Amino acid sequence: MLAYLMYNFMNMFALERFMGVFFETRRTAKGLFVLSFILLYILSSFVFVMFNIPALSMFINLAAYYLITLNYESAFKKRLIAVVSIFAIVMAIESVFVAFVMSVQLGSIFEDAGVAEAGQTWAFLVLGLSTYLISLLFRRFSNIKKNTIVSTEFWVSSLAISIASMFFLFSAIAYFPKVTAVFTIAVIFVINMFTFYLHDTLAMAFADKLKVMEEVKERMRVMVDTSPLACIIFEENGSILDINERVLKLFGFSSKQGYMDNMSSLSPERQPDGRLSKEKREENIKRAFKEGSFSIEWLYQLPQGDVIPAELTLERVAFFEQTLVICYIQDLREIKSLLAMKEHLENLAFTDELTGIYNRRYFMNIAEKQLNNCKKDGRPFSIIMLDIDYFKSVNDNYGHLAGDEALKIFAGRLKHVLRKNSLVARYGGEEFIVMLKDASMEDSYETAKRIQDNIVKTPFVIGEISVHITTSIGIATNLNENMELQEIIHNADSAAYKAKELGRNKIILYS
Repeated sequence: MLAYLMYNFMNMFALERFMGVFFETRRTAKGLFVLSFILLYILSSFVFVMFNIPALSMFINLAAYYLITLNYESAFKKRLIAVVSIFAIVMAIESVFVAFVMSVQLGSIFEDAGVAEAGQTWAFLVLGLSTYLISLLFRRFSNIKKNTIVSTEFWVSSLAISIASMFFLFSAIAYFPKVTAVFTIAVIFVINMFTFYLHDTLAMAFADKLKVMEEVKERMRVMVDTSPLACIIFEENGSILDINERVLKLFGFSSKQGYMDNMSSLSPERQPDGRLSKEKREENIKRAFKEGSFSIEWLYQLPQGDVIPAELTLERVAFFEQTLVICYIQDLREIKSLLAMKEHLENLAFTDELTGIYNRRYFMNIAEKQLNNCKKDGRPFSIIMLDIDYFKSVNDNYGHLAGDEALKIFAGRLKHVLRKNSLVARYGGEEFIVMLKDASMEDSYETAKRIQDNIVKTPFVIGEISVHITTSIGIATNLNENMELQEIIHNADSAAYKAKELGRNKIILYS
């Protein structure tokens, strides 16, 4: 009876320690836990004595273990794993206890045979090794709880060695001859000494490695948090491992959980290329893990409807045994705003503010380059100068606003008539200039005639008035390969002046 009580006390102590490994927070006081354990063994003993069905007794034990786990805060799956694991370990401890009892009985047999010293030595040997194996279990579970070794395969195999050692210890005492039993116990002792040493060595090595990992992780955290860009860290399965504070600031969330809950709604259903955002996101993450680094344009949409054009740069990084992808998000709103401003400034520099066509400076720059190209290839190059007739009377009779509107309409009609390989600009005041590439004098005349017909046949409607406008046109070409742009323009201007002298609304070819 005393031995059985000692066995139950040992099991209760072991169970309480094992529960502390699997669970962190106990709901109830330790006294209730002890009471639950006592009720468990009373029930288990009653069932075994009354029915003598080992399977039923085992089921009662498992159910009772699960009820005991209710004293701890944990999920259902973790409770089941704990119950099965603890049951297997308690059975191992029971095997050691039985082995110890049998060793004592064997020691009594030796003593009755007159070899008391051998019997006591045998019992001491078995008791010592049993205590060592049990302490080994607690030591290994203690290391597991401290997470000094996270390899499931290692600590499962390590525990299996201890449990198997208990089984062989019991078998050696119960079934093997004395010499074989002593040899088996010696082998068990050597194996466990080696695995115990290996376990502690690896535990220390892993603890050092874990420390280094934490330091690297902290450096990585500092690097990501101090990045001027929003950063999202992805695992290989596509799930998000972490984000930095700039992500929260960019999308307007106060917590990481808030971002995680709304992440899928931060992109429109489809990207500008027509692809589904969800599918394209998954494809890009897989591509990053495969290729290593690339950049793409992406469109985000905030809950309030604001659109964020962005450039995503995905970089694959190795973090110890783990491979991650860091996605850097560059908000392009400010850049696009600067580009729009730059384009606007360029337009102001190259276009005429009133008419919207090119200004004189831009025209001269482009025409100079085109003339040089035509010279190299021996192709013709022509200039058409146009001067609105009696424009001063439009201003005097209808006002300067009407005159400005007339200039706008005139420029619009020029653009409508001219071909793509031509260039039109406001040369100054009511003068306009046209460059024609690959156009002979005859081709240029046909173009000028189309312009004249368009201007003359359709009156200019300005507000509620209709104004009849004509234009004097002069045409000049590069008569030889040595002519410069200014000379050609001067010749065209002279021809336009001559058209005015001859009565206006005429086309004059310079010759």
